[in-house]
Amino acid sequence: MMEEYKVAINKGLIVEADPRLIKEMYTFIYNEKGKEEAQVGYHDDAIMTDAIAWQMRKTPLPMF
Repeated sequence: MMEEYKVAINKGLIVEADPRLIKEMYTFIYNEKGKEEAQVGYHDDAIMTDAIAWQMRKTPLPMF
């Protein structure tokens, strides 16, 4: 999920981000096990939410 999110950002497919999300991006790191997470004392809620939303775009909404 995060790899696709990074690719989308690098390709310019995600062009709008609020200040909170941009601030979190600067604190998002790889830990010693290679897992992506926020640095100690910071949060990754906005990044994870945005990445989930990016994944959700693949699934069309059902017609009611």
